[in-house]
Formats: sequence, C-alpha cells, structure tokens
Amino acid sequence: MFGLSGLRLWGSIGGLLAFVALLVAAWTGIQARADLRELRADVKACSAAAEKQTAAADRCSEPVKAAIAAARAAKVCDIALQAANRNATSFAIQSACSTAVKTEVAHRMTAEAAALNAELEVDRLIADQAKIADRAEARGRAEAKRKDEADAAIKSAPPAAGGVGKRCDAGCLRRLTGKA
Repeated sequence: MFGLSGLRLWGSIGGLLAFVALLVAAWTGIQARADLRELRADVKACSAAAEKQTAAADRCSEPVKAAIAAARAAKVCDIALQAANRNATSFAIQSACSTAVKTEVAHRMTAEAAALNAELEVDRLIADQAKIADRAEARGRAEAKRKDEADAAIKSAPPAAGGVGKRCDAGCLRRLTGKA
C-alpha cells in the first residue's frame, strides 16, 4: 500500500514533528525557568516589603498587598496606642486603627473625661464645704465674741438696789448693743 517511499515520507514527517516537539519542550522549559526566577524575585521583594515598613509592595499580589497594608496600619495603630500623649496621637489613631479600636478608644476617652469631670466636681464640693465651714466658724467666733462682750458689760454693771442682780443703765445697754 504505501511502499518504501511512503514510509520515508511519514518517517520524515514524524521526525520533524518529534524535533518540533523537542523545540517546544525546550522553549517551555526555558520560559518556565524565567517565570520561576521572576516569581522568586517577586516573592523576595514581597517578603522585604512585609518585613520593612518603608519597602514598596508593588510586586506583591493584591491580597498580599492588602495584608501588608493592614499589618502596617496595625503597627502604626499600636505605636499610637502606646504613646503617652493621646491627644498628640489621635490623628494616627483615627487614620491607622480599625473601627473597633477607634470605638474602644472613644469609649475610654469618654470615660476618662467623665472621671476627670467627677474629680473636678468633688474638688469643687470639698472647696465649697470648706468655705461653708469657715463661714460657720466665723459666725460662731463672732457670736461668742458678742456673748463675751455682753457678759462683760453685765458684769461691769453696778449692782441692783437690794443687792440681788445687776442694774443696767443706759451706758450698760449701749455696751450690750455694741454701740458704746
């Protein structure tokens, strides 16, 4: 049917196809190695971006970029939360922290403000109470002084006729009223 010339033709075509297949396989292997080198470089750059706050994360895939951005924001948030002066870091908290953290910080700041207001109110009440006590003591001293002056005026009054009690004339009354 085919003969020897047909076999040669099909053998040549088969050999040519095998050669083309080898070329394609070699090219695919070279391409795979290049892709692998590029992937390794991307992974290395992405790892550096994850470790260093300032490294660019451009070569990372989108989910990894988002994770790196979230980790960086969390780090900034942690630093802001650990700072002693919350007023100075409130912008960092508002820009870097999650909604849950912002809510908790707002609750704590509200509680701190309420505690400070309560302390100020207690201090004011203590000061008012001290003023009230001072005024009461001053009234008591003034009343005791008036009583002592009245007792002294009565003691200095001449004895009444008949020797019982004291006789308080106009001068005595003036001394008792304090207009002497």
